[in-house]
Amino acid sequence: MCSREFIAFYRWCAAYCLEVAPKFEDPGCKAALFSMAQTWRALADRVERAGDATHGIRHPQSVTEGVTPHG
Repeated sequence: MCSREFIAFYRWCAAYCLEVAPKFEDPGCKAALFSMAQTWRALADRVERAGDATHGIRHPQSVTEGVTPHG
């Protein structure tokens, strides 16, 4: 995968966290999902700023294997 594919995946993860958070009644779960969304966005931004250079960020292929945006 190239860096822009990882960026898209990270942004999808953030969006998914925001999508499912309101479905939880537990405030702690909601807060955790909102925090996870922020972390995914920050990671996407960091990789985007880095361009094609990974600057030590490793992207294991297994992270995205079998994951689909609507799966």
